[in-house]
Amino acid sequence: EYSSSYQGEEAIWAFEEGECAVKCPTITYTEGEWHSLVVVTTALVVFGTLSGLSSLAYHVWNIHQPGFFTKAMFIVGFVVSGLAMAIFLGVNGADRQDLVCNGNGLYVRRNPFCVIQAFCTIYFFTWTQVWSVALCLDTYLNVIYRARLPTMQLQRYYMAATIIIPGVIGIIPLAAGNLGFDPQANIPICLYLFSENSLYFWFTFYMPTFVAAIAVVSLSIASFVKLNQIFIESEAIFLARGTDVDVEDFDSHGLSDIFRGALEKKAPQLAVSSPPDGRSRETSLRLD
Repeated sequence: EYSSSYQGEEAIWAFEEGECAVKCPTITYTEGEWHSLVVVTTALVVFGTLSGLSSLAYHVWNIHQPGFFTKAMFIVGFVVSGLAMAIFLGVNGADRQDLVCNGNGLYVRRNPFCVIQAFCTIYFFTWTQVWSVALCLDTYLNVIYRARLPTMQLQRYYMAATIIIPGVIGIIPLAAGNLGFDPQANIPICLYLFSENSLYFWFTFYMPTFVAAIAVVSLSIASFVKLNQIFIESEAIFLARGTDVDVEDFDSHGLSDIFRGALEKKAPQLAVSSPPDGRSRETSLRLD
């Protein structure tokens, strides 16, 4: 019989009167299947967390490597999110399910530890998305300006974005009471209470992921196009300096017909000038 005395009525997943209660923690899988799911999920989470820690240790060891801060912050998101899930899975247990079950037929939706794990997972997953965009933006800006930009100023902007954006995205479902354990989700960790209100999932998880993916792909394509243009310009300038490499020799240098045609079009637009003393030679390229 349902009792409202356990952590308050709001914390319990209660079935309507007359309905048959199903065994906690799953309404779909058998006990053996659920146990296997928990074990596999735990193994993957632990493996991913250890891999993230190894990668973070490598970057800390090479702390003076260009782009260290942005790469390290990107990895931190994976590590903290993984640690939150690993600790929850360990405390909850594969068989006992102490944090989400109160007897065979009662589900604890909003155990405080469960809610914290859900918030940390969402916050640092979004953190990782923001830093992935920052990495691509860093690459794009460096390609555009052909030199490293003042990193301290960019890092301040990146850090502000990765505090504010994940915070807002995580606080919205937290304030609405939409974080916890949902038995209808059939996953062994806490996230959104999707069966109560799915809008929070779509607007604070799916949509930010979609926007971040579009930004990453767009910046990556833009960087590739710009690098391709720089390569063509460089080869055209190389030809204009009077070397013994001409258009007919391109294939022997591993260049495709596409680059050959592009360079043939760019070569007539080159302007080569030498100072009066003849000590140096400056080559410039005008692209129409």
